[in-house]
Amino acid sequence: MKHTIILSFLLGALFALQCSRDEGNYQYNEINEITIKDVDGRSFIIVNDGIDRIKIEPVIEMTETGLNPDNDRIEYCWYIHNSLWNPYDTIATTRVLDWVPNLSAGSTRHTLYLRVKDRLTGVTTSSSCSFTISLFHSRGWLLIGENTNGNVQTQLISMLSGRDTILYPNLLENSGLPTLKGPINFFHTGGASGDRKLWILTESGSYWIDNVTLKSTPNNTFSSILYNAPPQINVVDLAYPIRTAAGASSNYYRYIVADNGNLYTTYLFNRGDYYTSPVNVLQTDRSTLIPVKGPLLVHMTATLGIGPAMWYDGTNERFMIAKDPESYNYSEVVPDPSSDPFPWNQAGTGRTYIHGENTQDDISGGSNSFALMKGSDNKGYIYKLRVNNTPDKRAMYPIDPAPIDFWNASWYAFAENQTTMFYVANGKLYLFDYQNTPTPNGTHIDFWNGDEVTMAKIDHTSAPRANHLYVATWNPATGGQITKYILSGTTNLTKDRSFEWSTGFVKIKNMTWRGTE
Repeated sequence: MKHTIILSFLLGALFALQCSRDEGNYQYNEINEITIKDVDGRSFIIVNDGIDRIKIEPVIEMTETGLNPDNDRIEYCWYIHNSLWNPYDTIATTRVLDWVPNLSAGSTRHTLYLRVKDRLTGVTTSSSCSFTISLFHSRGWLLIGENTNGNVQTQLISMLSGRDTILYPNLLENSGLPTLKGPINFFHTGGASGDRKLWILTESGSYWIDNVTLKSTPNNTFSSILYNAPPQINVVDLAYPIRTAAGASSNYYRYIVADNGNLYTTYLFNRGDYYTSPVNVLQTDRSTLIPVKGPLLVHMTATLGIGPAMWYDGTNERFMIAKDPESYNYSEVVPDPSSDPFPWNQAGTGRTYIHGENTQDDISGGSNSFALMKGSDNKGYIYKLRVNNTPDKRAMYPIDPAPIDFWNASWYAFAENQTTMFYVANGKLYLFDYQNTPTPNGTHIDFWNGDEVTMAKIDHTSAPRANHLYVATWNPATGGQITKYILSGTTNLTKDRSFEWSTGFVKIKNMTWRGTE
C-alpha cells in the first residue's frame, strides 16, 4: 500500500509540473473532411459483350474552402474486393470511373469501392456500390429458323431485367459450327451449374454449345458425352426442360432421347452430364432395345425436377416409365386398373401416339401432361395425365370428327387451365375447345392477312398458366414476325402489342425460354 501512495504522488506532481508550463499558446487547424456522393448504394448489371461499361462521376464535397476535388492533393482509388480470400484489384486512380469490366460472367455480385484520400492530412473516406456481370444471352427467347439461303439461323430476343429488350439477329454466327440445315429446336438445359448447355437440334445434326461463350465445334455432339458411342448420335428430345422464368430445371435427373431411338439417363449430382447404356429395355430383357416414339412426358412442377419420365413404345403401342436414374437402368411397363378412363397399354385400341406436351396446367390438381392419340378410324383422343412414380390418368377427350387437316398439322399446342388446343396445318392456325365437340373445320384464326403461320406455341415456362400464345408468321416480301397473344376463355385471343418482333428474313420454326444464368 505504501508503494502505491508514493507512485500516485509522483504522477500527480508530474502532472502539476506539466500544467504549470502550459502557457495557453494553442494553434488549431481544421481538418479537411471529405464526403462522397452518387456512389453508395448504386447497382449495375453489366452485359459481358465488350461494349457495356460502368461510368460513375462522383460528387466530392470537402470542408476546406476553395480546394478543387481534382487537385493533385486528392488521391483516388477504385478497387474491387469481394471477400477475405480474394485480393484487392485496383481498376482506376481517377475521380471519374469509366471502366469496361473483363470479369467472368456469372451470378457473383461484385463490390466496387472508391477510396478518397487527402495526401496532406492523411484523412481518408470511402464509399461502395455493386455490380453483376451478366450475359446478353442469359435471359430471353431463343429462336431457331431458316434464312433465305435455306440455312439454319438462330436469334435471341434478349430480355435482361432492367434493360431494353433487344433482338440479336444471328446468335451463333461465330460459334465454329458448320452450316446447318433443317431447324428443329434451340434450347438451354438449365440445371446444375456445371451441367448447363445450349443445344441446337437440326436435321443435319445436333450440337451442344458453351452456354457462356457461345462457342462450339463439330465434335460437340451427344457422342462426346456418351460412353463408347459411335461418332454422331443426335439428340431429339430432353427432359427436364426449363420450367420457371428464372431458368430452374432439374439439378439431379436428365433424360435424353437420341435419333437411334434410345433413351439415356444420368444422375447429374454424381455423374454430371455424361451417359452410358440406354434404359429403353426391360429388367427381364436387357438385350432388346425398344425404340422410343414421340416426346417425353414429365411432371413439370416436380420438386427440383426429381421424378420419372414417361415414354411411348411404338413397337408394342404402350406407355412406359423410366424412373430415378440413380437407381434404375431399365424401364417398366405401367399397370392398368380397369376403371381408368384410358389404358396405358394401347394394343388393341387401334390408337397410336402422335404428340405429347408437358404443361403446368393444374385443372384437377397437379401438373398435367397431354398425349394426342390417333385412332385407326381417323378419330382423335386426348389423354390428360400426371407423371409420377405411379402415373395418374386424369381424363380422356374424344375428337370426333377430327377438325380439317388436323392430322396434317406441323404444330400442336395445349393451353394451360383451358380446354383449348391449337394446331397449324398448311400454314394456317386453328383452335378448338376439346372438352366440347368441335366443328369439323375447327376455328380458323387469321390476324396476318394470309401470311404463312410457321409456329404456334403456348408458353409453359416464363409465364406458366398465363396462356400466352406465340405465333410466328412468314411473308416472302416482308420477312418473319413473332407476336404474342393472350388467350382468355377457350377461344378469345388478344394481341399483346408489347411483344411484336420482326425477325428479318428468317422463317422461325421454334422458340424456347432461357432463364438467368
